[in-house]
Amino acid sequence: MACQFLFSTDLLAAKNTRGVIEPVAGGILRKIFPFISDYTIWMVHVAIRKLGHVTEFAVLTGLWLIAFDKSKSIAWRGALATAGLLSILYAGLDEWHQTFTRERTGRLADVVVDGIGVAAGLVCALLWYSKRNQK
Repeated sequence: MACQFLFSTDLLAAKNTRGVIEPVAGGILRKIFPFISDYTIWMVHVAIRKLGHVTEFAVLTGLWLIAFDKSKSIAWRGALATAGLLSILYAGLDEWHQTFTRERTGRLADVVVDGIGVAAGLVCALLWYSKRNQK
């Protein structure tokens, strides 16, 4: 969560990541598709940033589940619900935090994107749990 807090600052605002992501992604894509537009490169930049949100919230949800599983403090289903709820609540706090920065904005739509990551983390955990219990 501390890393996510740092990621939510102006340090990783779109205008700052643009100089890294677009030259790399654009360079690769332009070798494959020489006539690709600058707009498409920008959209790839946006997609990579959103994928970062999905990934970080999937990982956060997984870390919550590992913590609950190791502590044996609550049953597995309760751990799933609690991990999902805590991760979604933090997604809301993360977006609220961004409203205090110059370059970032807090948007409900981004909480939805983060929620996709939470759901992915929960699905991965359920698959792992069912495989673990088959042995």
